[in-house]
Amino acid sequence: MNMDACYTLIEWVIVNYNSKSDIFSEPGDSGAIIADVCGHVSGLLTSGAGKTKSSNMMYTTPFSQGA
Repeated sequence: MNMDACYTLIEWVIVNYNSKSDIFSEPGDSGAIIADVCGHVSGLLTSGAGKTKSSNMMYTTPFSQGA
């Protein structure tokens, strides 16, 4: 690994709308592709914090297609 290189890591956080919302993902879903309403791939599910009484957070690595 080149120690002089600079890296930027980006993750999106997906949070449920309110405490009554269904969960977005479950254990074992890591690696799942996340698509938008048009079917375009937008990210890869990497992890989740799990559902609590007030929230449910998931983490996604964004995906972009090169030109």
